[in-house]
Amino acid sequence: MAKVHTEGIVCRRGQTVNGLDTQIGLVEAGLGVAVIASFEVLASWNSKVRITKLDPTVTLEFFETSNRARKLLAEASEFSGFLKIHLARQIANL
Repeated sequence: MAKVHTEGIVCRRGQTVNGLDTQIGLVEAGLGVAVIASFEVLASWNSKVRITKLDPTVTLEFFETSNRARKLLAEASEFSGFLKIHLARQIANL
């Protein structure tokens, strides 16, 4: 935030929302702006908002979520292993 203030930008934070539908709805109503992940862009195409790519591009972290009370199914474990290898290869090719 310090950089924002030194640039002369005033941020009047009214509320923060997490749901994509809520974010897009507020932007459509002219009640603010939203920063969304690239994978959410397709969900916004039918709305009356302008989508502009931010520069520079930022890294997106992925997390695996599972029920801690249950053992992970073999198929889920196999997919998780595949995904980790695939993502590592994609990053190496950047």
